[in-house]
Amino acid sequence: MSEEGVWMLGRTNDAKINWGVAPFPMQKIPVSYGHYSGQSMTRMSKAKDAAWQWMKWVSLDKEGQTILFKGGLLQPTRKDLIEAFINDSQPPAKQYREVFYNELDPNTIRWPGQHQNSFYMGYRQYWIDAWNPRYDPVLRGKKPYREIAQEVQEILQRIIDTGEPATQ
Repeated sequence: MSEEGVWMLGRTNDAKINWGVAPFPMQKIPVSYGHYSGQSMTRMSKAKDAAWQWMKWVSLDKEGQTILFKGGLLQPTRKDLIEAFINDSQPPAKQYREVFYNELDPNTIRWPGQHQNSFYMGYRQYWIDAWNPRYDPVLRGKKPYREIAQEVQEILQRIIDTGEPATQ
């Protein structure tokens, strides 16, 4: 058993093993969690136009998402591709592919900040303001992540718990 995500479809299929998928177990309150690994670019990028073009293709474009889900790299985020994803002939079988989709059921999905009426996108700027100045030295190779991990965890948890901006 392995706890993985839809991004492992292609690699798992390449292993030529018989496999399936199970949903995360529900607790007393039926809740699932989902996220999409977004694309990003540093402001120092030398190829911003190409990076934006790629991010649009992989995140929004029907052709791009079709190629990527057929390659076993993602579950489409476009609703018009859900049936194609579920009914795809590649392993795993349909009932297992439906598990990926069902985990994102709008009746059970929960996001950070929900109980504060402040979903992620509602306090996105708070997150950016707290995260970016601390993570920038890591991206530039000036600090290892372990030096900022504890501080960042505490600050981001305060944002999630309160829905309020972090104090510097």
